[in-house]
Amino acid sequence: MRFKIKVYCVGRAHRGWLKEALETYEKRLTSRCLFEWVIVKSGKELKEKLSSLSYFCLDPLGKSHTSESFSNLIENKVSWNFVIGGAEGLCLEVKQNAQGLISFSKMTFPHEFVRLLIIEQIYRAIEITNHTPYHK
Repeated sequence: MRFKIKVYCVGRAHRGWLKEALETYEKRLTSRCLFEWVIVKSGKELKEKLSSLSYFCLDPLGKSHTSESFSNLIENKVSWNFVIGGAEGLCLEVKQNAQGLISFSKMTFPHEFVRLLIIEQIYRAIEITNHTPYHK
């Protein structure tokens, strides 16, 4: 099954070490899903892009998952939209309109680092679903 996954981010384009790391996972995902980053410049632009979509927000107050439970979550749907806030986080309206909030940790991370976390966990989830040895 080929998933369609978009990750919406407030911020700027990937750079340096982050760009290299993200590209590694993007290449790995090529045969497994259609993956796209949607990078916007402001919270206002983000709200406009999300207005008609179903999406999950990444937020420290969200529900925690194991890699296996995250894999189970995404295997049941073909199209996914995830949202990462910028340095100021996500506005209440965006969070309230989300299907749910997902937490990677109670800690706060730089939004650029969260990009790497989400793409790696998406890759890991798909590999778990496909029973490959990556998740050992």
